[in-house]
Amino acid sequence: MELILFLLLGGVLFTRVGVDKSETKKADQAACQRLDWHRARLEGWRELVADKALEEDLADLISNPANYEDVWAEVHDAYLRMPSCKLFTRILLYSTMVKQLRGTTYTKKQQETIAASNRQNALDIMLARRGKVRYVNTCDGWHIKDLMPGHGESSKRAWDEAFDLWVYIRDELRRNGVPAKLIFQTGEIEEFKRTAYDVDDVEKFRYMSGSLTWLPLTNFDHNLNYV
Repeated sequence: MELILFLLLGGVLFTRVGVDKSETKKADQAACQRLDWHRARLEGWRELVADKALEEDLADLISNPANYEDVWAEVHDAYLRMPSCKLFTRILLYSTMVKQLRGTTYTKKQQETIAASNRQNALDIMLARRGKVRYVNTCDGWHIKDLMPGHGESSKRAWDEAFDLWVYIRDELRRNGVPAKLIFQTGEIEEFKRTAYDVDDVEKFRYMSGSLTWLPLTNFDHNLNYV
């Protein structure tokens, strides 16, 4: 009797081990398929929208004060299409411009930080009008813009301006034939714990803290389910 029980128990354990190995193999295969899918989508996005040579040329153009009027002409046309920016009359691309407008309100380092941020915005706009984005915005897991929560008038204005800029960039990419999907993520640091929204559903997350990014940089599928 003991021998029979031993043989029966051994058979059960052997079957259980076989099932466990099979399930583990299936899980590993599924994980590899998800990774391949993500890599393929990311590489496809990069091939479509990254152009390092164009990015460098436009950055050089923007950084030269002699080209300000040409740069402003493009940026101003873009601002006119952004609800929160359409009344802007200039863009402070250089620290000297910040100093002229703000005086000694900011240190030299702060003046350059402000100017550099504006040059980056100008570059993002000018690239988008040509169907491209900065290379960094094709990197896995990258947040293209972090948004702080909007509480008072000033923080809400800053939120709206940043949001309108990136929706404009999305629209320009689409106008150039790029199937760009811009999403807003909010919640925990770990992506699988975050909630994702299409930016067209802005009223569901307006003035919340979170980050804007392109869908291919994430592990969310087209329906915004985490994969």
